[in-house]
Amino acid sequence: MDLSRAVRTWAGWPGLVLGLLLLAILAPVQAKPVATDAQLLEMARQHLQEPLRQALSQRPVATLSRPTWQSLLALSLMRRDLPTLQLLLPRPAADLNASFSLREFPEAPLTPLLLAVIAKAEPEAIRLLVQSGARIDGADAVDDAGSVARKTAPLRLAVLLQRLPQAEALLALGADPQPQDAPGGMTLWQELSPKAATLTPEALDPWVRLLLAHGCPVDLADGRGRTGLMHAARFNSLALARALLEHGARTDLRDYEGQSALGAAMQGGHQDMVDLLLVHGALP
Repeated sequence: MDLSRAVRTWAGWPGLVLGLLLLAILAPVQAKPVATDAQLLEMARQHLQEPLRQALSQRPVATLSRPTWQSLLALSLMRRDLPTLQLLLPRPAADLNASFSLREFPEAPLTPLLLAVIAKAEPEAIRLLVQSGARIDGADAVDDAGSVARKTAPLRLAVLLQRLPQAEALLALGADPQPQDAPGGMTLWQELSPKAATLTPEALDPWVRLLLAHGCPVDLADGRGRTGLMHAARFNSLALARALLEHGARTDLRDYEGQSALGAAMQGGHQDMVDLLLVHGALP
């Protein structure tokens, strides 16, 4: 129907108003321009969070190129920007488990979940990544050609870097407390031992309780037969040794070379550690 002719045939202002309304309703709606990848990245670099979120809400996340998506995701994690992170999910599991490099870590490709641990992202961010398809026990980090570069458990990284909230989140979501990603069967106790020497008992206790509560046995041994107590003795981590002993760590165990925790302490010249182990029943 020719609406302009209809407007002219209707008499009076009521007909004119109605005709104009019909024209407005039936007129094609002008679509808002969608931001390009380059524009989105520039907004992110300039910390224009609200315009960035508005632009992302108008564009399906699946249309973002992987490099653009990875850059925006990395920035949202490092800035602890949950609203933007939510707009960047979901994506295919292949994207969530692919590695990418940052300028700060050019030699260490990271998956989104590993970056979340490094950046001290909120536990909610870790939950969003895992629920969207990130492998909680460590995806094979792949390069651009699709070749497997390495495999790292996010939980191991959280322990190594002393990221307690992130470790709690990972374990609550089902992370394996005995990750099988390291050569030589390195245990989480082994990862904790070097840093434990600098921690106060108050700071260390939550770690010990967390790992024990989620199924990391107190006498779990690595590929060389070394328990957490042996590693604590080796690094002279008195607070960790005390905590493990309080939770039942055995002093009579020996590694595959026949050395005990007491032997490791004596070899290192750690007299306070030697005294502690002797008090708890260790025998030469």
